[in-house]
Amino acid sequence: MKTTHDFVAERALANHCPQLLENPDKGEERRAATASFLTAACHAIPDRLQPLLLAKRPVVEAGEAETQTAASLMRSIGSEAANFAVDMGPAMPRMLVSIDLATAVSLTDRLFGGDGKTNGEVPASLPLSASLALERVVLAVSESFITAARIERQEPDIVCESDIARLAPFPRGEYCVSWTFKVTQEGSDVWSMQIALLESDLGKFSGSATKEAVVQTATDGEDPSGLGSFGLIPLPLIAVLAELKLPLDRLSSLAAGDILPLAPARSIPLQLGSRTIARGAIGTLDERVALQLS
Repeated sequence: MKTTHDFVAERALANHCPQLLENPDKGEERRAATASFLTAACHAIPDRLQPLLLAKRPVVEAGEAETQTAASLMRSIGSEAANFAVDMGPAMPRMLVSIDLATAVSLTDRLFGGDGKTNGEVPASLPLSASLALERVVLAVSESFITAARIERQEPDIVCESDIARLAPFPRGEYCVSWTFKVTQEGSDVWSMQIALLESDLGKFSGSATKEAVVQTATDGEDPSGLGSFGLIPLPLIAVLAELKLPLDRLSSLAAGDILPLAPARSIPLQLGSRTIARGAIGTLDERVALQLS
């Protein structure tokens, strides 16, 4: 009796991808975590939008998730939209926020204190002033996502581009998940924005949403941004520490290593343009020149 045999497989063994081999329960857990994250985001966004839009607290609702390739997503957005690619921070995913141009114009008017009513004319592309103003809305949304995910606070980097193809927020062949967020506010028209993430990055938000919070949410009645509509616009402040006059022959003979004696004033003006907004005394702090306001 022959006890050894040579067996040959009829076909090659299947080499399934990790997504097919994973436990089905994990997929259900992921969906539950995503739903929890979206609910938290819809609660966090109004707190940050209200100070910007200068009205009653809005209500935010997220629509059903849509999964499609980045190329398909960009085609569906088209050319008449204000698109913002938001890099959420180191080791964090990129997010796309897209607002149609008509809504973008209306929101810009509201950010500048208007009622959001327009004459119906839609520009071919978003003016720079409008994109700068809308970055405050996008920043509020991205910070709300960070809060909802209960992750360490990051400083998002935002790039605006009306041409979605030029912006290219995601690789065209990668799958994305997108939602339409509807914003309702008493006394104003309902508006919406589309938010998208790479499907592979979704877990970085929803997966951490069930962890212990490491960030604090804003308390009722406070401005969560703490900055108002234009809080991130840098304003150059000038402190004139000293003024001196040199004769032309001394000025022409200046060389490296020369020492010029200075006599700082007792009260140093701090100026914004030509306007003095404060005064202070000169000193040092952490081995740096400092100004103590008086």
